[in-house]
Amino acid sequence: MPTYEGKTIEMAIEAGLLAMGLTQDDVQIDVLNDAKRGFLGFGAKQARISMTLKQPAAAPEVTAAPVAEPTPAPEPTVPAPAVDPEAAAAAQVAAAEEARRAERKQINDAALAAVQEYLTNSIAALGIEAKVHYQHMTGGVMFQIDADKDALLIGKHGKTINSLQLLAQTLFNHRGRAKWTIMLNVGDYRQRRDESVRRLAQRTAREVLASGKTVYLDPMPSFERKAIHHELQDNKYATTRSEGVEPHRYVVVVPRR
Repeated sequence: MPTYEGKTIEMAIEAGLLAMGLTQDDVQIDVLNDAKRGFLGFGAKQARISMTLKQPAAAPEVTAAPVAEPTPAPEPTVPAPAVDPEAAAAAQVAAAEEARRAERKQINDAALAAVQEYLTNSIAALGIEAKVHYQHMTGGVMFQIDADKDALLIGKHGKTINSLQLLAQTLFNHRGRAKWTIMLNVGDYRQRRDESVRRLAQRTAREVLASGKTVYLDPMPSFERKAIHHELQDNKYATTRSEGVEPHRYVVVVPRR
């Protein structure tokens, strides 16, 4: 910092202000030592000061006022569509019913696949090569068997194929959810047997008419008994009923009174 001297402190200050070209208000003055007169001119010292420029007062910080963020405009409220309680309940019931139908179909399909596998394995155990496939029919499912030994698979009076059919029906009833009739057919055996059963029904009705006596037929599967009942339901001279216990249930042809 610059220092200035004078015979007095005032003269030293004046000299410093003159040298710096400032006023006393502009500077900071520090007295380093006062003037000394000495003795007989010996040991005299001038007054000595230091002078520095005052730092301008710091401008007060201006704190910017916080800028308020714009408030977003509220989104328009879309009213929820009115719900018809009856329609909602009906839709819920329909959805539940559809789910039950899908479940039943899945279970029935699995049951039919199990029957198909059972038949394939059972026929193979008899030493017969065969292909088994099925298709739906009114009130049930027909399993068509294409075999290399039809007669052996059918058996005498259809006993083998009918026994397999009874077992297949039992398996499906255990696994499935539908009240379907399971039918087995080898080649065109069922078509030929149906014609034979209807001829038997008409022949038996003529026998009853001629003798006036009741005729008891051999035990047969339910679908064959049903065919005889249907064939003779409008017959003027004979009527039918089933008796016995499965699998030995049979048809009785009685003279109509």
